[in-house]
Amino acid sequence: MASNNGRKASEIFQVGVNSTIPPTKVSSVQSLLRFLAHNGFFEIVRIHDNIEEKEAYALTAASELLVKGNDLCLAPMIKGVLDPTVTGSWHQLKKWTYEDDLTLFGISFGSHLWDFLNNNPTYNKLFNEAMASDSQMMNVALRDCNWVFEGLESFVDVGGGTGIMAKIICEAFPKLKCIVLERPAIVENLSGSNNVTYVGGDMFESIPKANAILLKGADSGTNKVLSQQLTI
Repeated sequence: MASNNGRKASEIFQVGVNSTIPPTKVSSVQSLLRFLAHNGFFEIVRIHDNIEEKEAYALTAASELLVKGNDLCLAPMIKGVLDPTVTGSWHQLKKWTYEDDLTLFGISFGSHLWDFLNNNPTYNKLFNEAMASDSQMMNVALRDCNWVFEGLESFVDVGGGTGIMAKIICEAFPKLKCIVLERPAIVENLSGSNNVTYVGGDMFESIPKANAILLKGADSGTNKVLSQQLTI
């Protein structure tokens, strides 16, 4: 627990003050916030209102990542991960454990994730927004891990969405060429630049040639297909 420590008023909030929380729920919300503070998601601070000292909460590095409007905001990612469509698939974890060559998503929905996205526009939008927000974190990763791309002349961003991550990497390495491979519906209206080009296609059928492949969130099935592609 800490004092205000010079934080701006906008960075601190009190339960039940200038909010729409019903009075009957304040105690429960207070308990929830204390639990989150115990786990480092908020920080409990003390503020002085005239002669009375009151308890309030301030954002930490973790909770700041969920504030909309920030350059680095993972709120869309959290929303996507916690969507019932995704969380419901975990109920099939036991079946997935004993089935060979089947993904958890495939067992739950009877199709590959990419087929599901193509047939479900609402969740497809949610998924794309989640991936876009996650891609912004590349700005942070490059601060200490830029050696990963040193010596490369080209790479393919498989499932690279609208190219947010590719653009961030290419800004840091202007001589690096990137091909963004994504479903045709995502990239058909996008224009490339000097070092970023878009290719509509299916990674399970073919992947453009380059020095390296960048892929997020691959499962065992995806890795198997990619290994076959790389040996061709």
